[in-house]
Amino acid sequence: MAAFSEKATWEIYINPRLRTITALLALLAIFALSCGSRDNEALRLGQNYFQESLLKCGDTWAGKGASFVQMKGIGFVLHRKELTQADQANGIEWLGHVELRGEIFRHYNGMYGRWEEWRNWPLMPWEMYWYFSPTVDITRSNGTWQVGPKKFVPKTALEQSVAGVLAAADRSLNKVNFTCAQIPK
Repeated sequence: MAAFSEKATWEIYINPRLRTITALLALLAIFALSCGSRDNEALRLGQNYFQESLLKCGDTWAGKGASFVQMKGIGFVLHRKELTQADQANGIEWLGHVELRGEIFRHYNGMYGRWEEWRNWPLMPWEMYWYFSPTVDITRSNGTWQVGPKKFVPKTALEQSVAGVLAAADRSLNKVNFTCAQIPK
């Protein structure tokens, strides 16, 4: 039997290829964590944008764009866009938008002085733009976040036919400057 002294040293040999793979995995993990934290920050900024423009009244959320709109069952969806080489060369670190979604909504028809019927959340992307923009663009560039309403870009013939009408009216939600009591009954 061999006796070990207290001064024994251990040497561990790690294959250089394994060392390289380990280093790459560590860098990938760090990158994934930083992307995740930027995604979380972008989602938080989008939620804040909408929550500054919407008012919780009972079981509904209310907003005022071109007219009053009420929504139930709202949530937020983050859409991150892959950065191009040009984006990166221009200092863009994160690019995407946050979308507001809900289960049902209705809007107030000021011309007739009444609420329209409750409807399922729009199936067509452009449909909600009649009332307000349901998405907000978010960009992180040179260490600074920018948040602003998404502009509607028509893609189909139907969307192009209504694009002029949509462009004529400001569809961004206003900051909350009303109370639940001021919402038409």
